[in-house]
Amino acid sequence: LIVIEALGWMSQDSKGELEMQRKAIAEAPKGKNIQKYPSLEAAAERRATMNMVGTLPLDAAKVLVQRGTKQTEDGFVWSSDPACLASFREAPREEFMQEMLSQIKCPTLLV
Repeated sequence: LIVIEALGWMSQDSKGELEMQRKAIAEAPKGKNIQKYPSLEAAAERRATMNMVGTLPLDAAKVLVQRGTKQTEDGFVWSSDPACLASFREAPREEFMQEMLSQIKCPTLLV
């Protein structure tokens, strides 16, 4: 088992649980409000300027668009599930994570 920069899920103590629930509900995707793009170029331009990490070079955005969109009757849409970007409603408790990690029976490498 090779783990890169992490030891598993983000755990949570009970103190922040209510706020986590509030945030997840507020950020949950609403209905079928999916952004449609008339062309792959338009989707790439949008991805280059509106990105989770800031701006992206247009060439890099084009690669993401080619791999991550699908064509529909109305244009192009992202093929990923928008719910994947929402906050967690629940995170496992720290005790559970410690127990789960202690049960790993194979060699491990943390990078």
